[in-house]
Amino acid sequence: MTSEHWQKVKSLLENALEIAPESRSTFLDEIPDADLRREVESLLEFEAADELDQSAFSVVVENSKSLIGTQIGRYKIVRELGIGGMGAVYYATRADGEFEQQAALKVIKRGMDSDAVLRRFLTERNILASLTHPNIAHLIDGGTTEDGLPFFVMEYVEGVSIVKYADEHKLDLVERLDLFREVCAAVSFAHQNLVIHRDLKPSNILINKDGKAKLLDFGIAKLLKNTNGNETRTQALAFTPEYASPEQIRGENLSTATDIYSLGIILYELLTGLRPFRFDNKNIAEIIETVTRTAPPAPSFAVDREKRRRGEKEIVPSAKISFSPLLLFSSSQIKGDLDNIILKALKKEPERRYQSVEQLSEDIRRHLKGLPVTARQDTWRYRAEKFTRRNPLVIGAVTLAFLILISGILTTLYQAQKANVEREKAERRFNDVRTLANSFMFEINEEITKSPIKARELLVQRAIEYLDKLASESDGNAELESELAAAYEKIGDVQAQLFNPGLGKSSESLTSHRKSLEIREKLFSAAPHDITRGLDIVKSRLLVGDILSMSGRVGEARTNYQETVEFCRRLLLLDEKNTQVRFSLARSYGRLGQSILRSGSLGDTLANYEESLKIYQSLVAEFPSDAKFERSAGYIFSYIGYVKIEMNQAQEAVRYFSDALAIEEKWHNAESRQSQNDLVNANLWLGVAYSENADWERSSFHLQKSLKIQRQLFKSDKNNYGEQNGLADCYLELGRAAFRAKKTDAAIENLSTAIENYEVIWQIDRQNFSTRRQIAFSQIYLGDAFRQKNDLQKASEIYTKSLETIKELNETDPNNTEWQQDLAVVHLKLGEIAADRSDQPNAVKHLKTAQQIFEKLTAQSPDHAKRQADFKIVKNLLAKLP
Repeated sequence: MTSEHWQKVKSLLENALEIAPESRSTFLDEIPDADLRREVESLLEFEAADELDQSAFSVVVENSKSLIGTQIGRYKIVRELGIGGMGAVYYATRADGEFEQQAALKVIKRGMDSDAVLRRFLTERNILASLTHPNIAHLIDGGTTEDGLPFFVMEYVEGVSIVKYADEHKLDLVERLDLFREVCAAVSFAHQNLVIHRDLKPSNILINKDGKAKLLDFGIAKLLKNTNGNETRTQALAFTPEYASPEQIRGENLSTATDIYSLGIILYELLTGLRPFRFDNKNIAEIIETVTRTAPPAPSFAVDREKRRRGEKEIVPSAKISFSPLLLFSSSQIKGDLDNIILKALKKEPERRYQSVEQLSEDIRRHLKGLPVTARQDTWRYRAEKFTRRNPLVIGAVTLAFLILISGILTTLYQAQKANVEREKAERRFNDVRTLANSFMFEINEEITKSPIKARELLVQRAIEYLDKLASESDGNAELESELAAAYEKIGDVQAQLFNPGLGKSSESLTSHRKSLEIREKLFSAAPHDITRGLDIVKSRLLVGDILSMSGRVGEARTNYQETVEFCRRLLLLDEKNTQVRFSLARSYGRLGQSILRSGSLGDTLANYEESLKIYQSLVAEFPSDAKFERSAGYIFSYIGYVKIEMNQAQEAVRYFSDALAIEEKWHNAESRQSQNDLVNANLWLGVAYSENADWERSSFHLQKSLKIQRQLFKSDKNNYGEQNGLADCYLELGRAAFRAKKTDAAIENLSTAIENYEVIWQIDRQNFSTRRQIAFSQIYLGDAFRQKNDLQKASEIYTKSLETIKELNETDPNNTEWQQDLAVVHLKLGEIAADRSDQPNAVKHLKTAQQIFEKLTAQSPDHAKRQADFKIVKNLLAKLP
């Protein structure tokens, strides 16, 4: 069946649906083409007309009234984008002069404004309103024209279809799969909001100039939950046959599995340039037979078959076929996992497909990382092969366990050579090592074949058990105890590797680091003049403080850092010129300043930063060729810059952040991931400072530069949650800057993306309250952005979500003044909205709650200009209320 033939069928079918069933025979008799009539009749047999739900813009008609040049609401119609049986879609621009905005505007055609059509149109608008996601074209506005026709305004996406974009940019296999996973994220979000798209195809997935996927056209999407009971019933004409599932073709009830099938077709085409089925010259009955009964060929087989058909080794693009002709990849690149992933998505029976889009996307991620995928039979050989090739998530812990095992064996042999009095201890040690060895060879090895991540957890658990036993019998052996402390530290690093592909076990990490610290303090007490042992204590203390701070236990972290500063001072009395002790003291002052900052005392924070900077600058003067010292000074410049922002001294902040960036650029090493991260942060914070100075152009320049580098870092290691956290930070600050510059849509898009990335990290480590706070903080700004576009309902919903999160955080640590400030701010926001809605009781309730918190906080930190400003806003609002 050609595209033109299908359009004729759809047009006739829609006209037939507008006629009462008992009167259709006359209309059908007037169809001159017998084949056309049979196909229309076969479609009408699927279900009654009142069960059909057509896309408002799926059928091409003529003689529609043009609205080009007119104004609807705040939008001027510029050109036509598409005409359908019930209405039209136009390219429009904002006409009220408030700010520039491109949009796609949909309006119902006069004569099609029946109750059923209006209901379908408004359903589409409601669906779009519920879907705020960076990869979904979002709803901007809506209303009714002067002559009573409903319309809505969507984000205008300028781009090309996903397949065309991938071919034109010659994306490699990994890049195509990454792009496809963006689409999966959008579809998954829709499913989580109880919406199925039902017409997924490449032309509904555009890639914009930034390379970001945008999902379009929810014209035939349906809510999975509705009151009439027929909302997931398939629609005879509201889909594209080439991408429709068997149950959709047969006219059966639909589910999220329908979208998964369509995604399978899209992925098939994206990787091969082919589709599993060809419908050229086929009628409706033949299409139904093919889709519902014919097994799709494996993608790798289809590639080989197409090459044989053309008789070419290299495929030359041809305009004679309707699908992408570029067979860019060999069958060997697709054969195996990708074959199985796609074929699982294309199972005829919905229950045999992936149970969710997340599972489909996860299998692709696992394939990219060399992990076993669920779409393949789980043989031991297959899993073992994948384990040896994968990105070494487990290697660090395996190596650690193996070294402990070898160390234990050597220790056992050594003990066995001792006198008889040591024989019993040696036997116990040998039994311990044998237990560890058995666990390594059997228990852990078996777990590796099931889940490498669980295997890593088990390795850490067994290693700790062994270390604990070894520690209980160290008997004052300083060398052994020193090694034990180093081993506990390493275990702690593995457990807390939020910023590496680790386990994300913050509380367990804290326990391990404290064990290390306890041993090191014991060793130092036996040799109080040993500076090396003292520096080991400083290292452990800083690690303990970092975990406490990340877990939201700011008061404990501050006490820990204060004790570390005092300990460094005592070490300095042993050797006042010792470079490492001075360096450790400067680091400790910096950490202490950061912990005080979170309490809001800016003066004390600044004093500690200045002490730290003084030491670093003296080290720079002595060792000008040592990058470590000058770069450390650059970090402190950034910290001071942040304090200046909080003091409302934004111009001063620009100066400090500029100095920090200059230092980073001086010592930058493109081969070093840490150096790349530092360059990201230096640009990020300078961009923030320019934003605070209302300099959008400079702010945007540095923020975009920061984001570009961070994207590359994350792309190179997508299991590194630290890089994902950095990516979220970049989107957050871009969103905040866009909000300040009144670029509302950009603000919403970037803030939504930031929240999405932060939530991934929060799911990995539920003890990481720092990230939890970032989610709430981002939600506050997202609410501000919706309020900026006068969507008070959406703003209120988002503020309320943020409030729930912040309340949970405050329950875990009621003394955390940073979280208390967040609580006051969100109550202020909700109070402002209530006042805007003339809801005096709620306005008073929220504003008085904010007032009580701000009174306490401003008394504690009178130099915190931003808190003082917010407090003043609260008092003024309360004074204006009757």
